[in-house]
Amino acid sequence: MKREERTRGRGEERTKGRGEERTRGRGEGGRGRRKKGERKRNHRGERSSPEVTSKRRELREKKGKSGEGMMEPVEFWSICSVNGLPLSDEQMDLLLRYGEDLLFWNDQVNLISRRDTEHIWLRHILHSITPLLMKVMPDTGRVLDIGSGGGLPGIPMKIAAPKLDVTLLDSIAKKVRTTAMLASHITKHGLQAIRNRSEELANDSDHFGAYDVIVARAVAPLVDLMKWSEPLLKPDGKIIALKGGALTDEIDHARGKFPDAEIEILDIQLQGTEWFVKENKRIVRVSGMREGRR
Repeated sequence: MKREERTRGRGEERTKGRGEERTRGRGEGGRGRRKKGERKRNHRGERSSPEVTSKRRELREKKGKSGEGMMEPVEFWSICSVNGLPLSDEQMDLLLRYGEDLLFWNDQVNLISRRDTEHIWLRHILHSITPLLMKVMPDTGRVLDIGSGGGLPGIPMKIAAPKLDVTLLDSIAKKVRTTAMLASHITKHGLQAIRNRSEELANDSDHFGAYDVIVARAVAPLVDLMKWSEPLLKPDGKIIALKGGALTDEIDHARGKFPDAEIEILDIQLQGTEWFVKENKRIVRVSGMREGRR
């Protein structure tokens, strides 16, 4: 009888102790439950704005209806890490801020396709940095993003490779104003948005023959992109074009116009996702554009 009482007493003591620890933890700054009406905090401890919270709720509802899984930031981070590009907490914070800003302003300015907004981490942000993940472009130097729109791929590239000096180029004034604002939230150095046409930019001595890499994402046929880029590139500069679909005729046409250029077509193969392969997304890398002008 005494043994049974001692056993029961110990169990009650342990249960009581755990309850006190949980209560004390909440009182000393533990997470606990949010009060009614209190906005959820993000991973930085900041409360999201009502607009952002509403947008997240809308995207969750879309996810449930579509049956397609959205890529979450933690999955994005894991894919970057396993493919050789680990991102710091600060870089992830900047990407999260950029993604939230892009979704909010997209309703006002139409920066990306609205049918893709629930897949922003995979189809836009991860896609933008695939040239860095696949090591087909340097992580330093001067980069021009032609037809940048909402800052894709230039802003994610700048965040993932902070030593890049990135210029975001677009001809539409309202997009440039919005992109300049988005860029200002990321950094004050090495990231700028300008309004101009790519075929006219070479008239400015600050841009003629100034770029190590020119990037573009679904902007124009390759032959046009090469025409615009030629006077803007350094002698050993490269074009990195993110493209999809059938490319044979487009590549053949470009080779006919620029027979001395080296054009490579690279499949996007990343550990952790097969979406780029299934959707036939590829990187076209062009070099030797200005070799004769050294």
